[in-house]
Amino acid sequence: FFCLNNFSLMTLHVNILINTCFYFPGPKIIKVKEGDDVTLPCSLWNKDIRSTQFIWQKMSQNDESQMEVFLYDKGELPDQSEQFKGRVSHCPSGLKHGDASITIRNITRADGGVYRCSIPLIRKHKKFHIKLVVGEPRLLVGDPKLIKVEEGRDVTLPCSLWTKEDLRSTQFIWENTDSGQEVFLYDKGDLYSDERPGQSEKFKGRVSHFPDELEQGNASIIIRNTTRADSGEYRFKVLILCFFPFLYCVIYLFVHVIGLQSEKAQSPPQRDCNRKHCSQTAPNSSIVVQPLLQGRTCVTL
Repeated sequence: FFCLNNFSLMTLHVNILINTCFYFPGPKIIKVKEGDDVTLPCSLWNKDIRSTQFIWQKMSQNDESQMEVFLYDKGELPDQSEQFKGRVSHCPSGLKHGDASITIRNITRADGGVYRCSIPLIRKHKKFHIKLVVGEPRLLVGDPKLIKVEEGRDVTLPCSLWTKEDLRSTQFIWENTDSGQEVFLYDKGDLYSDERPGQSEKFKGRVSHFPDELEQGNASIIIRNTTRADSGEYRFKVLILCFFPFLYCVIYLFVHVIGLQSEKAQSPPQRDCNRKHCSQTAPNSSIVVQPLLQGRTCVTL
């Protein structure tokens, strides 16, 4: 900028200082059920932190002592507190985008408290605190139900989030846990049918979802022209940072030939819970079970 005064030139210098900004998604208080996994968010906005250091600590009640939860130091992961060993991980692919978030698996009551994230070499020991509140163990709403269908018929595997959360901008996957095969993937609108690799050849061209009902949390899928090889346990997962499962449904599918039903296949594997409000098995094995939208499916809270 400059000004003209009495025909002499006076120059005004302006210094612009651009600071790196912290971006912390999610609330400062995070509630989680005992036994769950939880992600503690901490990020620099679009800043590569692969060659720097970030530290996660659990604070004591008087804030005078800390427990080492996780330390990333230019690719190295030094020792941590015995309480957290083997239970904490970060997202390596997110480091180049400034993601210093961590996930703690199998939460216990002792994990409750205040956590601090700091990235000292970039932000002069700027710190961010998260309070983790641990509640009672989560329960599976209902026992995984047996869905029976005649070979050659279509079948719907029902799964709806009890929160009716909008799934259009998320990622979720259906897997056959008996064979480890990937059945269906939805990734923010992208599907296996959009030339994405990963889907088992056995399910290609035979699986579809309900795109108009994603907004209401319906993640049900339809498998067309079922075969006896499709029988087995199916699991649904919503995926978040670094593919950590968040919610899931469990369904046992039995595909039978008319007039040939095995006694052994009449009941699904035993599970630990026996709650009502779950996917309802059709009384007639030839009837397709439709997707449920009232929280009556096998989901975790």
